[in-house]
Amino acid sequence: MLKYTHILKTIPFIVLLAIYSCDDNPSSTGSLFEVTVTDTLGTPIEGAILEGGMDWDYYRVITDSRGRAVMPGVARDVRTVIKKSNFFSIAENHLYPRTYVLTPTPKMLVEIGDIEGDLIRFEYFRILTINYQGEYRVYNFDGNSLYEILMVEFPHQVKELKLLGDELWYTTHQDGIYVYSLFNSLNPVELFHLDIEGYLKPFAVKDSLVVVGSQSSPGPIRVYSYHNDGTVTELDRIGDFSVNKIYFRGDYLIVTGYYSNLYTIFNLENPSDIRLVYNGHYGGFESSFLYGETLIIAPRYPGNVYIMVDLSDPTNPEEIGGFAVTGRLEDFINDSTAVGRYYYNNDGLCVFERAPRTNFQAVAMVSEFYAYRFHHGSAPPYFLIGGKLWKLEER
Repeated sequence: MLKYTHILKTIPFIVLLAIYSCDDNPSSTGSLFEVTVTDTLGTPIEGAILEGGMDWDYYRVITDSRGRAVMPGVARDVRTVIKKSNFFSIAENHLYPRTYVLTPTPKMLVEIGDIEGDLIRFEYFRILTINYQGEYRVYNFDGNSLYEILMVEFPHQVKELKLLGDELWYTTHQDGIYVYSLFNSLNPVELFHLDIEGYLKPFAVKDSLVVVGSQSSPGPIRVYSYHNDGTVTELDRIGDFSVNKIYFRGDYLIVTGYYSNLYTIFNLENPSDIRLVYNGHYGGFESSFLYGETLIIAPRYPGNVYIMVDLSDPTNPEEIGGFAVTGRLEDFINDSTAVGRYYYNNDGLCVFERAPRTNFQAVAMVSEFYAYRFHHGSAPPYFLIGGKLWKLEER
């Protein structure tokens, strides 16, 4: 009986301790709390996403019509990204019951409609795409709305595609390279298939030469001659590279890669006697890609200063300066427009712009999709992002 009485006396103390630990300890992961998200004018933002944590602690909470979100206690102790399309994302290492303010981007990406696959090209009143599964689609497009008018299944596992005139070339997993004529986009015709072994992705074509590289693991760059009946003859193998992209510039082959092999240049004037011209390495940089005759060298995260290398004379690469970006570039669209991802929010797909001789700044972004998080091509002011077509507009 005495033992039972002792337990009864202890219960209030335990309850008080639990209340204290939940309500007064700011690091408690068990107590819910509320935050509010507004714009710079104090207007509540509906549909803002607050996302953070990992694995079992992962959370993704969306604000209501009054800009409010009820957060799990773990959000007090881990990094939370607060995001909304066409607002600059912010990151908070510790969230508290307070108001958080998002700043609008200077321009807006306005959703036009659903579209699937990577962009092949914009035609007059049409958009052509193809996805990984080999589904080739044609959409009617009047500038404000679009709808699918054709879907044809090509051999699947489309890895990398190039449009050479009216010919669509693409690499596959262990099924070589396929070539289709899109002269009549509503009646695509297979021209030939190059039976090249291996898990292919990066490739380049010039005249009767096709070059393929290895991306998933280091391997040789293979050079073939090909014929329109689909036959190929291997001419040479070069080195051991992990390849990002392959480009022809005249008689020179430019291979971009990662870290210790950011770019390598070969002379292919005689494909049976391939010669190394230059190997570029930059400490603190992780990848590169070619835009016209300029190589863009990307820094390792969290760096934001890019280097430009003039390759108009491939035998004499020349640094020509650099620029900063408020994020990570993925591709150049033209001299003043690029696409990529915003800092603080790896899912925030951005359009970046710059005035002549200045840095790139994010001007609009898409932050709200949950999957399919990629840029799939563009023809400004139109951009394929996250399975949708968007138009870049002024606010």
